[in-house]
This record gives sequence, structure tokens and C-alpha cells, in this order.
Amino acid sequence: MTRLLSFCAPLLTMVVIYGSLTANPDVPIVFEDHTDKIYHFVAYFLLTLSWFLFFKNRYLSTQFSFKTMTWNNLFYFERSIIIGAAALCFVIGAMIELAQGYLVINRSMEWDDLLANTVGILFAVLILFLIDKLLVKSSKKNAF
Repeated sequence: MTRLLSFCAPLLTMVVIYGSLTANPDVPIVFEDHTDKIYHFVAYFLLTLSWFLFFKNRYLSTQFSFKTMTWNNLFYFERSIIIGAAALCFVIGAMIELAQGYLVINRSMEWDDLLANTVGILFAVLILFLIDKLLVKSSKKNAF
């Protein structure tokens, strides 16, 4: 599990960067109904979750032996880790949008895309917070 988490976030980041900065000849350039915002939302939701798990896995591997690491430990809400993962994903999204506006010819920078990215990031933070409050903390109460 730990090796998978070590590769998942960087690999997903590279896929998002590649997909955002390359030409897509089979996809319409302009989405009339803004369905591309759903793609942005989902991509940055998954990106935030993967970076949270990546950083959390790194933190846990220095704190615990691998035998005592459980899913509850992995999803336990760490404010500093989620803030770091969310900030990293926001910076990645902002840099991609700037690159689309100033470096790439066949793409355009859109503030709506950055907003959709941010909503995806915030939704991931909310989901992690709810997992911690509803599942992890309640299982700790029942253990005593």
C-alpha cells in the first residue's frame, strides 16, 4: 500500500499537467455547457485526496512501524497535512492556468477553471473532515 501511495499523487499530477497543456484534437475547444468544469472539479478533488494520502503516508511512515499503520491512521484528519495538500493543488492549478494563458498556443486561461479547481479542492477537504468526524473519531469512541 505504501509504495502505491508514493507513486499515485505524482503520477496523477503529471497526468493532469499533461492533459491540461497538450492539444486535444478529439475534444471540442469550447464547451458550450461548461461540462469541462466538472472535469476540473473531479481532477482536483482526486488530486487533493491523493496528495493528502501521499503526505499522510510519509508522516505515518516516520511515526509508526508499518505493522501498526491502519486505514484509521491514514484517514485521521491532520490539519497541517490537508492545508499543505490543498495549497499544493491550488498552486498547481494556478500555474497550469497561467501556462495556458501565456505559454501554450492552443489553450486559454479561464478564471472559471481555477474556480472549479478550488471547489474540487475544498470539497476534498470537506470529505476528509467528515470521514474523520464520522468514521475515525466514532470508531475510537467505540474502542474504549
